[in-house]
Amino acid sequence: MEAYLDVSCRCDDAELRAVIMSCLSIDGPVFEEDVEPRYVGVFQILEYIDPPDDLVGMSDGIFELSWMLKDVDFHEEASGILMKLDKAGAAEVVGKIQADDFKRKLTVINHQIETGR
Repeated sequence: MEAYLDVSCRCDDAELRAVIMSCLSIDGPVFEEDVEPRYVGVFQILEYIDPPDDLVGMSDGIFELSWMLKDVDFHEEASGILMKLDKAGAAEVVGKIQADDFKRKLTVINHQIETGR
């Protein structure tokens, strides 16, 4: 079964938002030396997330991302991605998992995943 994760998050700090988006892009940094020293922690958090299939910067500090999930336990894979985005400094991290007859909304609240419909 194919499952997709659509994520919306906000980062008011334009520089941090650019670093997060860069770290997630296919052309993003490969080594810690490729990012400014103050953003090495962000790089380390995001370095093992596969680049999203879609990455769009929106207005007002909001950006949207989309992944096709690969794991059989796609809920766990999606939760891991959301928690890493939260830990990297993104705020209001909300994900929506969609699969054939399955839809689930995941929200990071106080650094924990809350599940809803």
